[in-house]
Amino acid sequence: MASATPSESVDSELCCSICLDTFICPSTLSCGHSFCLRCLEVAWETASSFSCPQCRATFPVRPQLRRNVALANLAEQLKVGDVMAAVVVCDICSDGHTPAVKTCLRCEMSYCFSHFRPHQENPRLRDHTVVDPTASLDERRCPNHKRELEFYCTVESSLVCSTCTIADKHTGHKVLTLKDEHETRKVRPSE
Repeated sequence: MASATPSESVDSELCCSICLDTFICPSTLSCGHSFCLRCLEVAWETASSFSCPQCRATFPVRPQLRRNVALANLAEQLKVGDVMAAVVVCDICSDGHTPAVKTCLRCEMSYCFSHFRPHQENPRLRDHTVVDPTASLDERRCPNHKRELEFYCTVESSLVCSTCTIADKHTGHKVLTLKDEHETRKVRPSE
């Protein structure tokens, strides 16, 4: 089994084991375990005895729950970092901060509005497959052939690459370009 990266370890330490989400207003019990303040309040709402939801250590009286400020600050930084990591930036802009509006799967580049314009105006670039900005181009590649997923197999309702359609299990299946499939779904929105 692969070990967790340092980033994943930090993420798991900032996760409430009750709601399984990043801490919101974390509170630390005397046993050392931390939970969202609201999660503990809900867990203990009707309880006759009070124990740690993780290690089951019992407390003779209901513990006073206070916000763990340091943990709350770390959790907030993690949330801000996740938002920043989710923003795909233009690969051409030198500032490294300009948000991308499209990613071209053929060029394997993400573009801001002004750098995407050639794909709209140049006839040689118009047939490129462009998608909403994505940082992970691997999600847009065939897992078997590592080629661009540019077709939709109507028989198996799956995205396929050109190699799948001519030399693999999708040979002979009816396939549509992604653009044609998108247009078809516009006409038949109930599916």
